[in-house]
Amino acid sequence: MIVGEDELKAGQAAVKDLGTGEQRLVPQDALVDALAQYRD
Repeated sequence: MIVGEDELKAGQAAVKDLGTGEQRLVPQDALVDALAQYRD
């Protein structure tokens, strides 16, 4: 998860799957659900 200055201003975080290289922007209020898919 990457939260830089631009992401903070936009109210988002970049979530990157290191296995596939896919990166997507996720609204901050949806981060818990977005990250839950990576739990074992």
